[in-house]
Amino acid sequence: MFTAALLLPILFLSRCTRSLSEQKQLQRPARLSAASAPVAADLSTGVRQRVPFSWDAAYQDAVTLSRSHTAGTGCRSLDILHCALAQATGAHEFVRSDARQIQLATAMRLPFTAL
Repeated sequence: MFTAALLLPILFLSRCTRSLSEQKQLQRPARLSAASAPVAADLSTGVRQRVPFSWDAAYQDAVTLSRSHTAGTGCRSLDILHCALAQATGAHEFVRSDARQIQLATAMRLPFTAL
């Protein structure tokens, strides 16, 4: 079963990969492994939890959000998907630093903390 908790490490690692690639770091595999270790530890200790949700419903919500908010917020597809998944999983807190996601989270009335 696909869960949001499974997607978060993928998005995190994707971001690390992109940052490392942009910086042309030579030690990419070691850094990626080090970056994923805290996520795995959090899952094993219960700090993070796997939350079941309907992927189909979350995707449809993302499509709806895209149609109604992309022009106003400038959100990209993964920004929208991230917000839709937070809503689908009933996230109690959504931590964001991206201005576009903050605009979308505000429009969706998601509880969030801006960094």
